[in-house]
Amino acid sequence: MALPNRENPDSATTLESHIPTFRTVEEAAEFIDTHDMGDYPGDWEEVTDVRFEAAQPENGIWLRFDDKTLAELTTCARVRRMSPATLVRRWVQERLGEQARD
Repeated sequence: MALPNRENPDSATTLESHIPTFRTVEEAAEFIDTHDMGDYPGDWEEVTDVRFEAAQPENGIWLRFDDKTLAELTTCARVRRMSPATLVRRWVQERLGEQARD
């Protein structure tokens, strides 16, 4: 969501009321849930460079593979009719089981 644009040089489009400043995310969520953001056209600015980062899974990890390794892993998983993530999880569980027996 773009940050509110408090400076609107076109006074003809400036609304008397603006999006308020919130103390908590919950207050912002309540306001957004109960108001039409289309009623506040002067408070928004266009944003072109937006980036989203995936959060680390709560009960997992991210693994990075080079293109060749990922392609080989994907091929192996398809042969077994499973996702690459499932295949890696099984391989890790098997290896940990082997380590426990050693």
